[in-house]
Amino acid sequence: MGELTGFLPVFFEKYFSMLVEENPLFSECELVIDNVRGEALCDECHALYNVMKNEGKCPKCGSRNKTILGGQDFKVKNIGF
Repeated sequence: MGELTGFLPVFFEKYFSMLVEENPLFSECELVIDNVRGEALCDECHALYNVMKNEGKCPKCGSRNKTILGGQDFKVKNIGF
């Protein structure tokens, strides 16, 4: 789950535990979340940085012009019983 998706892992954890509690079919299931950092390349100075940590602006030059390189994806890799 990418940092830049807008999804918060805490909600997945909360609702997954509720699902497991309410349905014995899911009692053996586990939730695994891999967090992917939101990385960007500054269009001005070409610095690589974490978008969330730096509040969307380049820590080197202060520009907000960037190319997002990762952290926008959300993928479900496996659902099994």
